[in-house]
Amino acid sequence: MKRLEARLFERMDEFKTQDKPGQMRLSFLSAQNFYGMDILPFAVEIAKVTMMIARKLAIDELHITEQALPLDNLDKNFIAADALLTPEGLPTQWPKADVIIGNPPFLGAKLLKPERGPDYVNTLRRAYAEVPGMADYCVYWIRKSHEHLPACTAADPVAGRAGLVGTQNIRNNQSRVGGLDHVAKTGTIVEAVENQPWSGEANVHVSIANWAKTQDATLLPKNRKLWFKIQPSAVGKKVRKRGGGSAAKEYELDVRECEQINSALSDEIDVSQANILSCNTNPQKVFRGQEPGNRGFVLVLSEKEKLVSKDSHSSEVIFPHLVGRDLLTGNGMLTRWVIDFGETDQFKAAAFDAAFDHVRNRVLSKMEQIAARKGERGDDETFVQKFSKPRLEKWWLFRRACVDTVEAISKLKRYIVCSRVTKRPIFEFMAPMVRPDSSLQVFAFEDDYSFAILQSHLHAFWFITKCGKLKSDFRYSAESVFDTFPWAQFEDVLKGQRNLAGGKPDEPGEIGATPGQSTPNSPATRRVAGTSAATSPSITPSGVNSRSDISSGGDVHSSLPPANFSNPSGILSVADIKKIEAVAAAGREVRRVRAEALSKMKGGLRALYRTLELPGANPLKDAHAALDSAVLTAYGFSPKRDLLAQLLTLNQQVAERIEKGDPVTAPGVPKNYPDPKKLVTEDCVRPTKL
Repeated sequence: MKRLEARLFERMDEFKTQDKPGQMRLSFLSAQNFYGMDILPFAVEIAKVTMMIARKLAIDELHITEQALPLDNLDKNFIAADALLTPEGLPTQWPKADVIIGNPPFLGAKLLKPERGPDYVNTLRRAYAEVPGMADYCVYWIRKSHEHLPACTAADPVAGRAGLVGTQNIRNNQSRVGGLDHVAKTGTIVEAVENQPWSGEANVHVSIANWAKTQDATLLPKNRKLWFKIQPSAVGKKVRKRGGGSAAKEYELDVRECEQINSALSDEIDVSQANILSCNTNPQKVFRGQEPGNRGFVLVLSEKEKLVSKDSHSSEVIFPHLVGRDLLTGNGMLTRWVIDFGETDQFKAAAFDAAFDHVRNRVLSKMEQIAARKGERGDDETFVQKFSKPRLEKWWLFRRACVDTVEAISKLKRYIVCSRVTKRPIFEFMAPMVRPDSSLQVFAFEDDYSFAILQSHLHAFWFITKCGKLKSDFRYSAESVFDTFPWAQFEDVLKGQRNLAGGKPDEPGEIGATPGQSTPNSPATRRVAGTSAATSPSITPSGVNSRSDISSGGDVHSSLPPANFSNPSGILSVADIKKIEAVAAAGREVRRVRAEALSKMKGGLRALYRTLELPGANPLKDAHAALDSAVLTAYGFSPKRDLLAQLLTLNQQVAERIEKGDPVTAPGVPKNYPDPKKLVTEDCVRPTKL
């Protein structure tokens, strides 16, 4: 700030009159212009000292004609207090300010109660009822800052400015709704860092948003600046010593100028307003995996065989078990088993002698130790009452058995999973007896068509745009991703997608961009045009590895109707049936190529998909390109237009039809496909020993 003031004085000197001897320039900026608040008194004292040091450094560096002494008294400017709540539980009153900057606590919504206590969190949510309960802690500062600022106006163009560091989740889900979505209604984000590792000791990724409380274009810069993380160059990369910190801290930032930055801290089309589609949620198709809650439930194969040899009856409650890491890095062989009593009572569970004894010895003893532990947690009595003791009452059961998940997959020949947290979404078919862990997202589909849609670049692109983020990885959220993702609509439902989307006569079957959204020449369009791994810098489309019994697309014969088929109302046309079968066949081919490659290399799916990043011929890349082409054809989308814009348009159209009570195509094999069973093949990951 002093440097800015010095520059202003330099310009004023160009037009000044003669100074009188000994006359000193009056400064308009001092430490008294700054205010601060922190819950820690020591941090407040450090801030005061820092301000005094900064003033002395500015005087020396800029040769300012100010006296360094006496020191300013900042006791009324910097105070130790909770920035959100008074002791009475009311919102804290902040001093008037033109600009607000801050670095609020990096605390996720799920850690609020364990860290701050339930009483504090309940009071906080009452005081700021407009902030969603699942928003991160820092979102309260973003919302409060925006509401506290005066508006940026022509009369006072430097007022109404803010810049805050937050968790990288401020651009996702309920955190975005409570914070940046609110900012964007009356303000404009002018500069942002979408995601970077925090430079301090905390092992977190952060986002930074700078905004002005105005939408008047005359008061805003013409172009916005969006910073993004890139890998450090080989020249600038320093050699990291062992124990010298996380390699994830090594990064560089690049910047691009753009016309707008949305509340997701992105310059692409804003899909935050996509509708949740009831046809995607009812009936439920996406489930969460089970959460045992204790390692004592999990067995290796030798332990499983030992228990079954003692008591063959116990085999009825021992199931193959899959976690996300094994899905991505395993060799296709299941290595874990789990004891699952479902929701049965203790007497029925005890009938499985060997399994019950194992859980009693491994799980119960551990739970008793945790429940008896005191003084090792803040507010440990609350922890014991709310968590440990209720778990003890049903110690033989999983923390979350997810009975609805088990019921859904048990009805299928196979089901689909992907890791909930991943850098690229990779899907896989699993046998129904395999129990998925909570690290997996479960999709209750058994057909090749649904697999292909989920594995396509179209779904992957929607996923990375809509999902939550965990550090540099993406988190699949059913509510944000699947529930809003529109599936291809066919003629018997929409009577031609082109007409609904306002497509041009020379582009039959395409979903066009909504007027005012991205155009073929927009930055967003240029980044997403094309459908293969090589054409999108933001994500490489990924597939799944079905590891056994995989046949090529030609092995499944067509379900086309006879030549004299007349297409009555409610029946798919010949052209639509061909599109569906082409998508399913492309999905099978991806799995066939993947299975063949995995038999020759180590590292599992993750290592296989990293080969897509390398130049040169790659059969998997070709298979994905064919899959993406088939999916775009089924959707009637143009690869030359903004894919997100086309998806958002389709989402809005489907939502509108649902609202009117008109029919739509729901997820899965279209309802009127002649023979859905022909799209259900056999390949999936299954245990070798049962």
